[in-house]
Amino acid sequence: MSFNISRYAALIPTLCLLWTPAVFGEKLVKTIETHLQQQLGAAKDGTVVSVDASATQISKANLCLRLAAYNPPGQQLAGRMYVGVRCSDASTWRMWVPVRIQRFGQHAVTARALPIGKNLTDADLTMLEGDLAALPPDAVIEKQSLLGKELTQAVPAGSLLRVQQVRLPRVIRRGQAVSVSIRGKGYEVSSRGVAINDGGIGEMISVRMVSGATLTGRGTGIGRIGVNQ
Repeated sequence: MSFNISRYAALIPTLCLLWTPAVFGEKLVKTIETHLQQQLGAAKDGTVVSVDASATQISKANLCLRLAAYNPPGQQLAGRMYVGVRCSDASTWRMWVPVRIQRFGQHAVTARALPIGKNLTDADLTMLEGDLAALPPDAVIEKQSLLGKELTQAVPAGSLLRVQQVRLPRVIRRGQAVSVSIRGKGYEVSSRGVAINDGGIGEMISVRMVSGATLTGRGTGIGRIGVNQ
């Protein structure tokens, strides 16, 4: 069977362009993937690394005998980023290669529309599969971290909850009469006062005492504040 190359001459540049990154780009891709796997450690489960090197970068890397990858200072290993690649041959050079890191797993969203002030229960939340690296940095993805929290705003079904949208349930309201336990070295006394701000258990709450003095302590329960002196 004869093969007339002249008939396909016009296709040769296109074929080479498609074939070169897949075949000859393996050296650069493997260098970056191995480096990132070492950086990710145990977190690499469910992680997909995509190296978006250009044909020029691939060709340059193929000419290097000693290729190494490194991370830019302070860059997080998530989403779209760059990985530094350097050649340690006689002709030393560095370049930045675009990379995308996707970390697939489950995250919590609301199972139905919920009103402001709702204390979240297991029935209010459901889990979805997605790219965790693409979520906002202030997203609360774990269901256990949301259970028992109070919504600071109404949200529709399927909402990804952010840190500012949930808080500890209010056990004390502004203007409420509260019991104040004041502790110091070797003593503990109880008194009464009026809360100056809302707060939950463990949160700082200011209180105006019957004497007129203002103290600040932590909420310890419904209508109770503990002050350490």
